[in-house]
Amino acid sequence: MTTCWNSVDCVQTVTTWLRGLSIVLPLLGAVAALVSFVYSNRAEILKAPRKISEAQRTLLVERLKGAAGSHYDIGAVVSDPESMQFAQQILEVLIEAGWTGRQVPSLFQATKRPFGVLIGVKSDDAVQPAAQLLLDALRTVAFTDTYLTHDFAPQGDAVVTIRVGSKLRSQGP
Repeated sequence: MTTCWNSVDCVQTVTTWLRGLSIVLPLLGAVAALVSFVYSNRAEILKAPRKISEAQRTLLVERLKGAAGSHYDIGAVVSDPESMQFAQQILEVLIEAGWTGRQVPSLFQATKRPFGVLIGVKSDDAVQPAAQLLLDALRTVAFTDTYLTHDFAPQGDAVVTIRVGSKLRSQGP
């Protein structure tokens, strides 16, 4: 350190670096504060329960009336009140849109908890128009964790099987 202290070049280099750091570090602090703010808001959004707003409900009902009379069954994760409440909201939309079916609330007791909204179909080659309409309608109103699946294929007269899983993938069983 003594060698640098007595060298003009070394002192000028250290001074230049320190001045640069005095500008960069506050900028990095500001960026870190901004990123922290964005992430904390995102955490709150992720924790909030899914809810169909009135505007979304109106749009969903309007679109789903195109398959009025379609038969469905709908269920949710029994141990997850949020998925049960969201399934109830979807059920109310389906009824208002003229779909017919039944609620099977105690269907999920699986060790691997599903997430999102799963729409059961019999095969990709013959996706029922009602299933595709429901998938598109839910995705249109921002419920993007909605998927077609063969895991819960419709039974009996049901054209569509709807299973409402947990909101977040990271939630445990």
